[in-house]
Amino acid sequence: MTVCAAAVERAGDADIPAERQNAPSMPRSVWVLVAAGTLIRLLLAFTTDGQPYDMEVARELFPVLDRSPLDVYATRIGPGEGIAWPYPPGFFPFAYLAGQLSDLTGLGYGALLRVPLIAADAGIALVVASAAKGRRAVAAAALVALGPSFIVISGYHGQIDPLAILPAVAAVAFWDRMPGPRRALYAGLLVGAGCAIKTTPIYVLLALLPSVRSWREAVTMVAAAAAVPLALMAPFLAHTPHELIDALKYHGFRGTSPLSILLQPEFAEQLTRLVTPGRLVSWIYEHGPAIVTVTLTAVALLTTRLGRGWSPAERAGLLWLAFYIVTPVFFFQYLVWGLPFLLLADRGRLVLAVQVVALLPTVLFYRAPWEDEAVAWPYGGAMLALWVVFVLGFVLVLRDRRREAVA
Repeated sequence: MTVCAAAVERAGDADIPAERQNAPSMPRSVWVLVAAGTLIRLLLAFTTDGQPYDMEVARELFPVLDRSPLDVYATRIGPGEGIAWPYPPGFFPFAYLAGQLSDLTGLGYGALLRVPLIAADAGIALVVASAAKGRRAVAAAALVALGPSFIVISGYHGQIDPLAILPAVAAVAFWDRMPGPRRALYAGLLVGAGCAIKTTPIYVLLALLPSVRSWREAVTMVAAAAAVPLALMAPFLAHTPHELIDALKYHGFRGTSPLSILLQPEFAEQLTRLVTPGRLVSWIYEHGPAIVTVTLTAVALLTTRLGRGWSPAERAGLLWLAFYIVTPVFFFQYLVWGLPFLLLADRGRLVLAVQVVALLPTVLFYRAPWEDEAVAWPYGGAMLALWVVFVLGFVLVLRDRRREAVA
């Protein structure tokens, strides 16, 4: 019987790809770190009110979803004039469930709204840890689970970025483990699931497309990525098409990025007063989506010309560094978009450096508005230092990759 069982086990293993047979088990310390990080976030969520503006938008979202969900994009939500919900409808089920649970249990709606974001952070930590081995897996999980740039967004702020980027992180992390014939389809669906919550994960396709084996796979991936958000938006496109399109045109505020402060240092004072943008900052803001898209496409093409040895994770990490360098709009939740891919590319030290340098401006930003204008200089200086870290990181990734190619 023992011999037969062993033979059956070996026969079963023969049908499993080698990379799955050799996949390392998750270290117990990773689970401990994820549990600790989740507890910290839950404590923050249930003891703080979150970022005031976004929490007001979230609170006003649930009654509309409960009463007339198809009118969300035609209803002014939040304190901003004429601003409806500015993202695709993928988060609506989570917001609706949080509202219903709040009514049933008496727990705070804002706190319950952050629970899926906290769960998404746990998912990101586990995904990046699963792509590494031993101590590197533990370090990768720690940089997410205990990373301040992640904790502040899901545990305090309440922005939906972790939930949007998690499927795209999974698409890149598991690219080599997916079944070959349907890999492009599965990856496209995952990216599309993220885009149904926020459109930004669409840029991850630029990291995956160079790894497809044919034009057919490329078309399949792009079509799958587009199909998910379009399917969810279809009822709103039929009911309030102009309002939905107008809402999705929202792309942040002028002067919030390190690049804006570099071009117009006066924006370092935005935590204490309203700053009027100059012509250059206004121009890069107005053309921001085109600037970002052209830059990231050029970087993707550059990595292709430098050789086929680039993995999707390495390419994605470089693309997000390029995004941080050129984007005219930047909020601290944007770090959640790129740092997981840098961890997948084994750039833990760079991720640590980014979070350390980002800590001071993050604290200053979330404690605004400040009455003392003296806060502008440490904020502006830290944001410029963060921009320098992005540039140096971009250069170092390129340099190291070229050295590996030569060797």
